[in-house]
Amino acid sequence: MSAPDLTTTLLNAQSPDLATRQAAESALQSAEQTNLADFCIALATELATEGKDVNARQLAGLQLKNLLVAKDDALQTEKHSRWKALPPEQRAVIKSTAVSAIRSPEQRARHTSAQACAEIATIELPFKEWPEFLTLLMENVTAPNVEDGVKISSLECLGFTCERIAAVSDIPEIAPDTTDLMLTTIVDGIRPDRPDEI
Repeated sequence: MSAPDLTTTLLNAQSPDLATRQAAESALQSAEQTNLADFCIALATELATEGKDVNARQLAGLQLKNLLVAKDDALQTEKHSRWKALPPEQRAVIKSTAVSAIRSPEQRARHTSAQACAEIATIELPFKEWPEFLTLLMENVTAPNVEDGVKISSLECLGFTCERIAAVSDIPEIAPDTTDLMLTTIVDGIRPDRPDEI
């Protein structure tokens, strides 16, 4: 699915017109089933591309997140297995592209990126994968020249990640050094000298 088609399809999936909405939902399901890796890359790119319709960016991030999360434990395990089966090089592109949106000037893109990245981190961190994720969030929170909105979205992402890891069963315990880095970032983010928004 090309970028203009994806933008239109995402927006059409929210259409009040039933036929338009169903056609768009069908196209999204087809893209997922045809080539999950390429679909995830396209969604991450849509989310991260500045200048795109912010509604489409938000929908792309939510679609990416929803490809990885389920309320049913068996379906959750299946979705995690599908993610882990993707080639590492393609997962790396998806991760780096999606997490880059945390630094977007658009608040909705940052917030949605935080949600999508938290789902990816929930799958990867227990297996000691994606080590740069926490380093990036820590840099976003602790660096003095980073905008407050980016700090907030980074802390949101960390919070979503902790919440999701706690909710998912059958994953290894998080390594102590990972937990330490998460806590250090949170503590820095809630220092008394931070603005109230943070």
